[in-house]
Amino acid sequence: MLEIRCEHCGRLLGFFLGRAQIKCPRCKRINTIDTERQRAPVAAR
Repeated sequence: MLEIRCEHCGRLLGFFLGRAQIKCPRCKRINTIDTERQRAPVAAR
């Protein structure tokens, strides 16, 4: 699992594995998360 922070304000949103959308409780921005793409090796892209 990867530590995910808000793309806008940096608040810790949680630890995720897979895909999700989560609304930041601090700044209200919707963050789209795809940990499978983040973990893929550069050569596989």
